[in-house]
Amino acid sequence: MISLQRRREPRKIEHIPLIAQGIDQRSTFFVELVFTENTSFSGACIELSNEVSIGQKLKIFFRVGQLENLAIASVRWVEKKDRRWRVGIKFEPSCETS
Repeated sequence: MISLQRRREPRKIEHIPLIAQGIDQRSTFFVELVFTENTSFSGACIELSNEVSIGQKLKIFFRVGQLENLAIASVRWVEKKDRRWRVGIKFEPSCETS
């Protein structure tokens, strides 16, 4: 688990619905509806039923108003919680230009 002293950005407790898509540690493709536990400017904490690896990329789909968005996130840490996994993700900078 990440130490509070190591955090560079403040966290906000928010339960935002997202869709996480990726490949789990058994090399099985998954798509899962999740809610954020907390968010920061560059990342979030989510809970998955699929075990993922540190450094792995996930596709995160979310809605802002009427717009559907896609973000690529890197798994920063993983923590087992009962039969699920708490996962810290950091959003990758967008490569798109306007």
